[in-house]
Amino acid sequence: MAAKSDLDYDPYEALGLTFGATPKEVKKAYRDLARVHHPDKAEEKDKETAEAAFHKIKEASDFLLDPEKKEDFDRKYQARIVKKRMDEEKRSKAGAARKRFMDVLETAEKKCEAKKGRQNEPPGSDHNAHLRRYRADMDSFIDKVHTEHRNKVRKAAAPPSAPSVPDIDLEAAEEDILADLL
Repeated sequence: MAAKSDLDYDPYEALGLTFGATPKEVKKAYRDLARVHHPDKAEEKDKETAEAAFHKIKEASDFLLDPEKKEDFDRKYQARIVKKRMDEEKRSKAGAARKRFMDVLETAEKKCEAKKGRQNEPPGSDHNAHLRRYRADMDSFIDKVHTEHRNKVRKAAAPPSAPSVPDIDLEAAEEDILADLL
């Protein structure tokens, strides 16, 4: 059973339920799935898989039947959905440079979360050092994007260049003019 109020999977999905299912629906789904995935009913070669599935649905059921944990999960779940919608809306309105920035940022966050979530980190590894490095990478990326943007703006605002004039030897031209005058 989960010791924390968070699971690393969606308990509604594990039980085949929709968000906000009632305790009665949770119990019914658990009973139905427990009959199917119970390790005693599985064949010998599928016992480990059935046992893992059985424990997962038991954990999900216990989690959703605890009113405090369910309420906390539902609140966080709704917040994630709202954030996801807002992110999708921002992304749809963003320009190409901002979309690239968002992609790089999401990749960096995923890498950081993956390193943070590792159970067997080597001794002396520092999550904050990784985070600082990713932030520095993001700052350099932002600077690069800003520089590209400034260069494009300058190029667009610059007056068209005059046609190039061939190099003229001024001394020779002066002598020619003086020779013509004398």
